[in-house]
Amino acid sequence: MILLLGVGKIRYLFLPFLASFACLIAVVPKPDILVSDDAELMSIRDEHGYAFSTLRKNKFVREQWKEALALPYDRVVRWEDGAGLTCDEMACRSELKGRNISFVYSPEIFAQECAWADILISSKPLPYCETTRVIDRFDVYARGAVAVFIDEDINIRYAIHRGKDRPWMLKR
Repeated sequence: MILLLGVGKIRYLFLPFLASFACLIAVVPKPDILVSDDAELMSIRDEHGYAFSTLRKNKFVREQWKEALALPYDRVVRWEDGAGLTCDEMACRSELKGRNISFVYSPEIFAQECAWADILISSKPLPYCETTRVIDRFDVYARGAVAVFIDEDINIRYAIHRGKDRPWMLKR
């Protein structure tokens, strides 16, 4: 845009900035798991992009994620159709970058999933699990949407950071 608006040879001074911006976009890490602020929409990274927990709820949030992650418009799949998850009516399991991920739908299976998973995610409130990172309804209520990055360690980033008050948020 700046190249088009610039006058004369001055516009070519902006080429290095444009090139460095393009390089920065290419190296920004993309999250491996996303959880919406109500935990009703979740997404996991697969070899083709991302697969979503549902295509019926939170369409606006899903569209925002697709745009932010530069996903192809026609690449919208439920994770039962891709992403290498094994699902039943109580939970979905996946192994991602050597970590066990469990998306729990029913609290009855919590103890079994707590023993198996490295990360446990649910739209329902879950009890504390000593050996597993838990993201549940209480977490997203208190801290907002979640992005999980898996590398040597599990890095969980919340939309609302503790200790940072926002003027539009209610005081607790």
